[in-house]
Amino acid sequence: MKYHLLSLKWSKGNHYVWWGPNNSGYTTDLEKAGVYTEEQINQKKHYYCNTSTLPVQVEVVNNSVQQRVSVADCDNYKLFGIGEHLKAAVEY
Repeated sequence: MKYHLLSLKWSKGNHYVWWGPNNSGYTTDLEKAGVYTEEQINQKKHYYCNTSTLPVQVEVVNNSVQQRVSVADCDNYKLFGIGEHLKAAVEY
């Protein structure tokens, strides 16, 4: 089995932080997250599975991913032209 390593230490609320590949750094981007084998995890269980790190099966993570657009994000608000639209829109 293959795993992503979830940093319980750095994850807050809905913002999950994953270990990077080869034990190097952290990322919030799953596409940049490292993939670790069960053998790797079992060889250093105290390092990869502890109070600050949780191995999560890649399949479980992938099944949990949701894509969404955050309109509240300032850049998206401008990109979508929401402010300009609301200035010109007629109340319904």
